[in-house]
Amino acid sequence: MPIIYPTFYDNILSETTRNQQKGQVDPSVYSQYGDAVKNSADKVANYGDYNSQYGTNIKNTLGQISNYGNYSSANGSKATSALDKATNYGSYASDYADKVNAALNGAANYGSYASNYADKVNQALSSAANGNYQSGYADKINSALDQAQGTYSSDYANEIDDAVRNLQSWRYDPTQDASYQALAQMYQNNGRQAMQDTLGQISARTGGLASSYAGNAATGAYENYMNQLAGLMPQYEQNAYQREVSGLNALQNAEDRNYSRWADARNNAYNLANVYSNLDAQDYARYADERNNAYNLANAYSNLDAQDYSRWADERNNLYNAANAYANLDAQNYGRWADERSNLYNAANAYASLDEQGYNRWADTRNNLYNLANAYASLDDTDYSRYADARNNAYNVASMYNTLDQDAYDRWTNNMDRYLDLIGVGQSIENNAADLDLARQQLWLLQNGIY
Repeated sequence: MPIIYPTFYDNILSETTRNQQKGQVDPSVYSQYGDAVKNSADKVANYGDYNSQYGTNIKNTLGQISNYGNYSSANGSKATSALDKATNYGSYASDYADKVNAALNGAANYGSYASNYADKVNQALSSAANGNYQSGYADKINSALDQAQGTYSSDYANEIDDAVRNLQSWRYDPTQDASYQALAQMYQNNGRQAMQDTLGQISARTGGLASSYAGNAATGAYENYMNQLAGLMPQYEQNAYQREVSGLNALQNAEDRNYSRWADARNNAYNLANVYSNLDAQDYARYADERNNAYNLANAYSNLDAQDYSRWADERNNLYNAANAYANLDAQNYGRWADERSNLYNAANAYASLDEQGYNRWADTRNNLYNLANAYASLDDTDYSRYADARNNAYNVASMYNTLDQDAYDRWTNNMDRYLDLIGVGQSIENNAADLDLARQQLWLLQNGIY
């Protein structure tokens, strides 16, 4: 009996794998999301169309707007009538134009002013303007002022400057003071005499014997006179300084006397110039009085002329004032005429304003209908947005399940390919095992002498 070699790969092939190999497996068993995809697709298919709850309201409101008609003015004809009256009111006709023109012509033709005093005024001004003042003392005044303008020249300036410099640098020199030198000579002589007298007196008492006492006593007698001389030196120094100061004072006194004489001469010259100036001022005052009289006469004639001109100007101004009065009356009439015409224009404006108010109320009502239609349309847009969001969510859920199902199908397909590869390998191994089993059987037959 032939030995059947067992195929160990049969153990790893499950019943499902064998059935798949034989093509007996239902492909629908791989899907985990089929029902979810189908349910979502059914929901989307059965979601239906959007049903608006505001469509009727919008349609009715738009119908009211279409049937609202055009604005009908209640004041338009009144405004037109008032404007026609104002336009046809005519031009202003003046009642005073002729009078105004007559008064202006009278003022314009009044002529120019003719002065009765012009010649007299000019003659007086000519008399005042002709000739300048000729002074009879000008030369004498100038000569006196020339004499007074000189500059003082000092005869002692150099000596005074030298004396001041000497006094500033002065130092007492007893050897140059004759009075002090005479006094010093006298004290020296007296001192030597006192020294000899003292030596003689002491020698007489001592019998002619010399001693240091006698020398000291004699020297003391001489020094006593010298000390007295030294005590008198400040007084002689002060006397010498005062002699220097007295010399400077003498120079300054001489200078003051010269300057005083020069100043007196200068003052006399100024006084003489003042005398001549006063005489000249008197002559000029008489000249100025005559000239001022001429100017005053000219002013008097000018004042008379001004009075005549004032009367002439008043008469002419009266004509101008009459023209202004007529013009004012004409302006008042024109003002009343213009007020009446303005009233017509104001009435037209009032009717136009009332018509505009009526139109605004009509337009407000129509705009409210448009706003109501827009409000319904906005609510409808909101409901449609919610409907579209819900429908899109259903589409998104179906798409999500379909994606998940596709991923599961791809994994199932990959697994099937790996199983089929594994089955192929096992089949090859089984075929090789069958050949090996046949070889073993032949070997067994040969060994047992059967073949």
